[in-house]
Amino acid sequence: MKNSLRKTLLLSTCLVTLAGCSLFEEAPQPVIDKSKRLSVLQLEKKLTPETNTPVVLPEAITNDAWLQAGGNATHAFPPLALGKTLEQRWRTNVGTSSEEEGFTPISPLITGNKLIALDAQGMLTALNTQDGEKLWEIGVAPEKEEVTLMRGGMAVSGGVIYIASGYAELIAVEAEAGKVLWRVPLPAPVHAAPIIEGNKLFLITVDNEMYAYGLPAGNLLWNSAGLTENAAIAGTGSVAATSDIVVVPYSSGELSAVLNGNGRVVWEQSLVAASRLSAAGSLSSIVGRPIIHNGKVFAVGHGGRTIAVDARSGKRLWSKDIGSIRSPWLAGDFLYVITNDNQLVCLNTEGGIRWVTQLQRYEDSDEKDNPILWSSPIIGGNRLLLTNSMGQLVSVSPTTGAIIATEDLPAPTIADPVIARGTLYLLTNEGDVVAMR
Repeated sequence: MKNSLRKTLLLSTCLVTLAGCSLFEEAPQPVIDKSKRLSVLQLEKKLTPETNTPVVLPEAITNDAWLQAGGNATHAFPPLALGKTLEQRWRTNVGTSSEEEGFTPISPLITGNKLIALDAQGMLTALNTQDGEKLWEIGVAPEKEEVTLMRGGMAVSGGVIYIASGYAELIAVEAEAGKVLWRVPLPAPVHAAPIIEGNKLFLITVDNEMYAYGLPAGNLLWNSAGLTENAAIAGTGSVAATSDIVVVPYSSGELSAVLNGNGRVVWEQSLVAASRLSAAGSLSSIVGRPIIHNGKVFAVGHGGRTIAVDARSGKRLWSKDIGSIRSPWLAGDFLYVITNDNQLVCLNTEGGIRWVTQLQRYEDSDEKDNPILWSSPIIGGNRLLLTNSMGQLVSVSPTTGAIIATEDLPAPTIADPVIARGTLYLLTNEGDVVAMR
């Protein structure tokens, strides 16, 4: 079961959304000295610390909710309050295993006293955050579908859950009672969570079109198109948005900023590395969520580049040969990224590498067998927290990169962790929500 999920997700090296894997079967591979284990995507440049700047984190806050992917529309969050020791308080199954469906789990959301979860077959469930009791559940996938794979994601605003799906639908569900309010057909399927800023909802379809919808009615306001990409990693990133601009990550590796009001493009940047040495490296998708903070945009792409851009002018401030399919986490003046080589990297916001920690890459390190998949990092309780496909919760010092602790989870877990009201919520690959505090 575990291997089916790994084969589906690991195609950061092979999996494509719009074209079959056969596209890469006969691609020539470079000759690499495996004993050195250097990353092709990082162009055989070993990451090393470049600055001794002390890492100082902002004061932790207690957030009451987690309403959308990345926590908010800009994806910039201070460190979150969380206890130093964590114990499982409850565990509840919310639907079909991601392993059974070959499906990347969608992280749950927290609104009021409810945890909202969406499973691979389109079962939407609300749990009581205190004890995990099921409050309601409803199927939101269209009827008479031969293949059930929800994909997409969800966001909450004004007591309504908005779901953008792989079935090319935008669905509104009342959060209190689990009642479907309306359905709007989309021009194409969606493989990433929608983002809400103010009274607008933004989503990206698999054909690289970004659409803005008005809330709460779900009326189309405008759209903006990116470059067409025939091959992409399964899944795309979500936008980052303020009241002024929307930063759009496309599967082509293009990062575009458009005006919130009308979708007019104000600047564009590329996250594709100058040289890509393999077929895997040619997959240039931006899967991780970009971040907008203090007038800057931070973004990382699978194609091997991490950049900082002036949010207003689009001027590139710095660039690093670091590739990733996970979302970065920003805390004050420091950015945390887990690379395609499972290196956890801390950079300052000027682009200097502060520390690098190599996380485990394979279940069998000697045989280089069964690559390990990791979640995106999050900071809670003054420590970086990550989960992985081995069923571990790993705590890392955000100041030094030292691994503090490794705890066993009930099952493999690669959905991004969520924190609200001092509680850590995890959705395992087997469809269980685990609350720890």
